[in-house]
Amino acid sequence: MEKYELNWLGKEFAKKQIESPVQTILVEDKEINKKSGILIDDEPKVLTEQVIKKICEVYKMPKEDFLILLDNNKVINRLNEFLPNGFEFLKQNFPQAFEGVQHSKIHKANEKKNIITIKTEKYEAIKELWEKLNEKILINYKINEQDLKELLVEFFKNQEENFSLNKINEKIAKIEVKGSKVIEKDSQVAFNRKAYDITDLKFNDFLKQFSEELNISAKILIQAIKEANIDASKYFNQVALRILTENFILFLSKEIVEKKLITYKKTSDNIHPTKLTDAEGNILNEIPSYDIGTNFSKEKTADSYLFNELYFDSDLEKINIKEEIEEVKAFFKIPKNSVCIPIVDGRTYSPDFAYVIKMPDGEKKYLVVETKSCLKEENLAKEEKIKIDCAQLLFDDFIKFETQFENDSIISIVESLAKE
Repeated sequence: MEKYELNWLGKEFAKKQIESPVQTILVEDKEINKKSGILIDDEPKVLTEQVIKKICEVYKMPKEDFLILLDNNKVINRLNEFLPNGFEFLKQNFPQAFEGVQHSKIHKANEKKNIITIKTEKYEAIKELWEKLNEKILINYKINEQDLKELLVEFFKNQEENFSLNKINEKIAKIEVKGSKVIEKDSQVAFNRKAYDITDLKFNDFLKQFSEELNISAKILIQAIKEANIDASKYFNQVALRILTENFILFLSKEIVEKKLITYKKTSDNIHPTKLTDAEGNILNEIPSYDIGTNFSKEKTADSYLFNELYFDSDLEKINIKEEIEEVKAFFKIPKNSVCIPIVDGRTYSPDFAYVIKMPDGEKKYLVVETKSCLKEENLAKEEKIKIDCAQLLFDDFIKFETQFENDSIISIVESLAKE
C-alpha cells in the first residue's frame, strides 16, 4: 500500500488569534479523499458530488439551492462540466470549502519533493519588509451595541424579501384501481387555489441559531427586528436563516470596512521561524515549490527576484516574476499561508507579491501587490473586495498596498510609486 505525506500550515484566525504549527501526517492512499474530504485537483473539469456535498455542508446550503445558484451564474453545464471561469467562481464565493489539503500538497512519502532555491544574498534587502509582514496582529472593532443595532435595523429593512415563505401546493386527482394498477386521472396542481405555510423553526429557535451564527446577543436581534417593523412571524425557516446569515456577514463586513470601524494591533514580537527563515531568523536555502506556485517554467526569473526557479499560479504572476524593473532592489512572491492578515469576517488573507523599491533620494519604499485575473475592481466578488479593503486599512505609509488587475503592468505600478 503506497503512503502519502500531507503538509499544511494551520491558519491564524482573527477570532481566536491562534497560530497553528506546521503538521505532518501519513495516511494510506485509499483514505486520502475520505480524510481530507476536499477537492484534490488543481483545475478540475467536472464538479463532483464530493465537492457539492462539501460546499453544502460548510455553508449549510440545501443542494437544490446551490445547484440553482450555479445554473444562474453559468458555472456548470447539464453534465456538471465547468464552464469558463466556473471553478474560479466556486473558489471565490465558497473559499472555506477549499481550505485544507489540495492536490498540489499531496506527495508520495518516498518520492523527492520539488523545491525552489533562494538567492540568500538578497535576504538582507527584504529582511525588514519580511519581518514586518510576519508580525502577529489582531483586529480591534470600533463599534458598540447601539451602532450594531442600527446596522441590524438597516439590514433587516432591506432584507424583508429574504424572510422567504416555504409552501406546499395541493394536488387534486381522481384515483381508479384496475386490477393491480392504480391510475391517476384528471390531476391538477392548485397553485392559485390553496397553499399551506411551512415554518421550519419556532421564533426562539430561529433567534438562537441566528444569534449563534453571528455571535450577536439575542436581545439586540429582537430589538432590531422590532424597530425594523418586519412582519416575519410566519417566515422563520432554514432557507431564510441561511440567506440572512450570509447576507448580514457581507453587509456588516462592507459597512465596517467602508466606515473604518476597525484597527489592527500588534500582539507579539515573536517573528521567527517563518516560511523563509529558521528559529534564529537565518534565511533558508530552499523551500517546497508548492508554497510559491503549482505551475513551473524553465524561463529565467528577474535578477532582483528572491527565488531561482519560476513557479507561479497564474499568467499574471509569471509575467511579474520575469519582469526586470530598474527601480526594484528586490522582490518575492509571498509563500502561501505565511502572511495572515485578519479580515472582518473571521478569516485571514495573504497577498501575492512584496517589493523593495529604490527611491531617487536613496531611500526605499515597500510595496505589497495583490494580483487578480479580472479586468477591473467591479468584477471582483464581494468577499474578495472586502479582503483587499482590509489590507488597505492595515498597510500605512510604511508599506504601500496595490491591486494589480489583468491589464495592469507591474512596471507602471512600481514607477508610479517611485515618483511619489
